[in-house]
Amino acid sequence: MIKRLGLNTLKALAVLLIGVICVEQFLFFNSSNDFQPQVFRAKAQDYDVEIVRDEWGVPTVLGREQNDVAFGLGYAQAEDRLEDIERGVILYRGHSAKFLERSQAEADWVISWLGVWQQLEAGSAQEQLSNETLSYLQAYVDGVNAFAGTDVKRATPALYPLTVNDLLAGFYLQHVMFYGFDEQLRAALEVTSPLLIEAEEVPRGSTAIAVSESRTGDQSTLLLWNSHQPLRGEVAWYEAHLYTDDGWQFHGGFFPGSPVPFIGANDQLGWGVTVNKPDLITTSIVEDAPVRDCVIDVRIYRALSWGVSEPCYGTPEAPVFKVNEQFIEIDYAGKGRFDHIEQWLEMARANTLDVWQAAFDRSAIPSFNFVVADSSGNIAYRSNATFPERSMWADRSTPVLVNPESGYLASANQTPFAVASLADEVIDANHGFETHLTNRSLVIHEFFERNSDVSLASFKRLKYDVSLSPQSPQRVWIDQLEHSVTLPPRLFAARDLLVNWDGQFTAQSAGSALAACMIDPLDNADPSTFHLSPVVRLAECNDLLLEHFDRIDLSSTAITRMVDGPNYWSVDGAPDVMRAFYPDQADFESYGLRRVTAGDGLHGFVVWKDGELQSIEMIAPYGQSIARLTPHRVDQISMFIDQQLRAIPLTRESAIEGAQRRYRPSLQY
Repeated sequence: MIKRLGLNTLKALAVLLIGVICVEQFLFFNSSNDFQPQVFRAKAQDYDVEIVRDEWGVPTVLGREQNDVAFGLGYAQAEDRLEDIERGVILYRGHSAKFLERSQAEADWVISWLGVWQQLEAGSAQEQLSNETLSYLQAYVDGVNAFAGTDVKRATPALYPLTVNDLLAGFYLQHVMFYGFDEQLRAALEVTSPLLIEAEEVPRGSTAIAVSESRTGDQSTLLLWNSHQPLRGEVAWYEAHLYTDDGWQFHGGFFPGSPVPFIGANDQLGWGVTVNKPDLITTSIVEDAPVRDCVIDVRIYRALSWGVSEPCYGTPEAPVFKVNEQFIEIDYAGKGRFDHIEQWLEMARANTLDVWQAAFDRSAIPSFNFVVADSSGNIAYRSNATFPERSMWADRSTPVLVNPESGYLASANQTPFAVASLADEVIDANHGFETHLTNRSLVIHEFFERNSDVSLASFKRLKYDVSLSPQSPQRVWIDQLEHSVTLPPRLFAARDLLVNWDGQFTAQSAGSALAACMIDPLDNADPSTFHLSPVVRLAECNDLLLEHFDRIDLSSTAITRMVDGPNYWSVDGAPDVMRAFYPDQADFESYGLRRVTAGDGLHGFVVWKDGELQSIEMIAPYGQSIARLTPHRVDQISMFIDQQLRAIPLTRESAIEGAQRRYRPSLQY
C-alpha cells in the first residue's frame, strides 16, 4: 500500500511538472506574440537617416529632420546598449520581480503605488506634450524596436514593442530618483531599507564649470561638464552626436533609452548638469485614505509568474503610506509632471542663452543645477528645485546667476549660494536647499583665487585634480585624529600616517589608501554623514588594510581598480575629488580592493571664441558599446586613465571624413 501511494505521488508530481512546463512554454510564446521583427524593421523605411561611426565606434546621426535623427539615435543606442535599455524598461514598468530578481518586488510596488502607469494609461500624461514631441518620441522607439527586430538573439521578446509610455515612465522615475526621492521618503517614514533603488545604483555627484572671457587670457569662453554616474548600466553615459539638415546639431551625453541629451553642447551653447538634493518631499497626516490593490508579478520559473496583491493607499494625485496605523500623505517634486522630456528637448535646441532660459523656466524638471555657457561669452547658473507647497514659507524661487563679477561659475554638489565665490551668508535650512560645501567646490574656488587668467591647459589640470582641500570637511574631520585623547596606542601609526599624508590620491601618496577608506562614508561632505567618529572609522580602515595587505601605507592607486570582466586597471582618484571615483563597498570590505562602480564618467570641454565654436573634447571611461564581440567595449580606457581626450568633429562634413563605418538603417535588412 505504501509503495503504491509513493508511486501514485510520483506520478502526480510528474503530471504537475509537465503541466507547469506546458503552461510556462505557452506563456513564453504567447507573451512573444507582439514581438514582430519584420514589422519593426520595416519602420526604418519611414525615416531618412544615416549613422556614421568613428574609430571609437561613437555615432554621429545625420537626419533630414529631427524625427529622422530620433530614429537613428534609438537605433544606434540599441546597437550599443540594448541590454541596458531593456533593463531600464523592466525597472520603469515595475516588472523587476518578474524579469530580474524576486527581491525587487518592493521597488515594483513603489512604482505601482505612485500610480505612474495609471496616469500613462489614462492618457493624461500625453496631454502635457505637444504633437511634435510625441512624434519625436515615437520615432525614437521605432529606432530601438527596429534594431531589436534586426538582432533578435539579443532582444528579450516579451518586452516588445517599446512604446512612448516606456520613455515617459522612465523619465518620471529617473527624475525623482535623482533628487533622492527614495532616501528622503525613507527618512520621512523612518524606513531603513531601499524602496526604489539600491544605494550603489544612485548617482553620486557631479561637477560643471563655466569660465567667461574675462578670466581667460585669450578671451575665450570655457565649459566643463563632468557628471558622476554609475560606469555601467542603465544610467551610465552614452555619447552621440546629432545633425539635421535644418541646422540643428548637438554633441553630448544621453542615458541608454533616452531620446534627449542631458549634458553637452551645440555650436552656440552648452551646459553641464549637477545633482542636487534639496528637500523636495513634504508629508502630512490624514485621517483616512482610499485603498486599491497593487498586483506585483513575481517570477516563479522562467516565463511563469504569480501575481501578488498588496494594498496601495491614496491616489496618484495624493499617494499615502500607512505607518503604525497612521496615514501619511506624500507630496513630492515632479508629481504628475511628464513634460520634462519636452523641456530637455527644447533646451537642446536652444541657440541663445535667452531661448535656453525660456525653456528652463518651464520648470518641468524637478531638480538639478545647470551651468551654461554660450558663444557670446555669457555664463549662467540655474539651481532647479520645484518645491512642494509648504505653509512655513511662501517664497519658492531658486538661485539664478548670470555673468557674475568673478568671471566663473562652478557647481559641485555644494550649496547653490556658493557657485561664483565662497558663501559668506547664513542659509536658512528651512528653505530646503543644501547648506554645505563639498571638497570639489573648495578646490575649484581655491584654483580661481590663485589664477586670475585661466588657460585651457590649466582648466584641464583642475579637472583632473586628486587632492583634498585643507579646508574641506573631510580633511577637517580627519585632522581631529591628531589631538584625539581617545585614540588607542594600536592606532598611533595609522594616525601619524594621515597627519603626514600629502592630501593627494596618487600612486606616489603613501597613506592615501587609508585616507580614501576614511572618507568613503562621508558622501560628498553631506553633513548628515559626519556622525561617525573618526577614531572608530580609523580603527575599521586600519584593520581592513592590515587584514588584506598586512600594511597600511599603501597608495589609493594601488588598490583602486576599474574592472571589466577579468581585466582591471589601476587609477588615481577618490570620493569627492575632482577625479572622483566611488568603490563597491562590499568588495572593498571583503577583498580590500576598491572596484570602481561610479564616478568620473563621460566628460567634455568646450571652447568658444569670437562668437565661434573652437573645439569640443570628450572621453568615456570604458568604451561605446557593450555588445558581444564589439571592439569598442574598453578601447577608450587607456586614454581615460592617462587623462587624454578625443577631439570631436565640429561639422557633419568632418564627421563623414573621419568615418570608419557609414550605414542607413533602412538598408540593413
